[in-house]
Amino acid sequence: MTEKPHKLMKDNGAWTLMNSPLSRLLIGIVLIAVVGTMLVHWYQDRNLEKQRQFEVMKRRLDEGQNFLEELSEVTNLRMAQLRHVEALLGSQDKESRQEALKAWGEASASRQRWNVKLGIYQNKAMRLISPGTGTKLNNYETDNVAITNPASLHGHFFVCNRAFAEVIRCLREPDCQPSEAELKEVHERLDQLDNAVDSFIDEASSVLLGSKKTE
Repeated sequence: MTEKPHKLMKDNGAWTLMNSPLSRLLIGIVLIAVVGTMLVHWYQDRNLEKQRQFEVMKRRLDEGQNFLEELSEVTNLRMAQLRHVEALLGSQDKESRQEALKAWGEASASRQRWNVKLGIYQNKAMRLISPGTGTKLNNYETDNVAITNPASLHGHFFVCNRAFAEVIRCLREPDCQPSEAELKEVHERLDQLDNAVDSFIDEASSVLLGSKKTE
């Protein structure tokens, strides 16, 4: 009979202790510490993820810029070589014709290097810039060797070189002189190629820097 009041007194004592100002203060401190620790970890994880994303974007941007610089150097070299060949095509002087053939050989070597690395360039354009940029670099339209209105940069190089090849074939024959129509075709195709190169590099740079969208 005497144990029940004694047990009740113990329970009331524990409840009183739990509800005391000091206990509530301690519980509050513990909860604040737990919540604070959770928030700190959450912010740390969030910042780490943002930092990781920033580093990935920066690395992609750096790689993309390096790729466009390389591509610009390669295309500008090819353009300069073709311009040099064009300047020698109309001369009837034997020495100039031989110089034109030599310059064409140098341009052909650059063309072969371009063809070898074209797949690499296209993959980099798709990975570092956009799939649409890779298509504008090469859309496999040159599978049709008779194309006349190219849409890709590689297509413009292809039809331009085809126009040059017709004139060069004539220069290799001692008594052959390129016609005005053939020389005009070379000049027009070269101007179109020049515009295509500038347009591609400018557009790819805009896409890379995020100022223009492409598929």
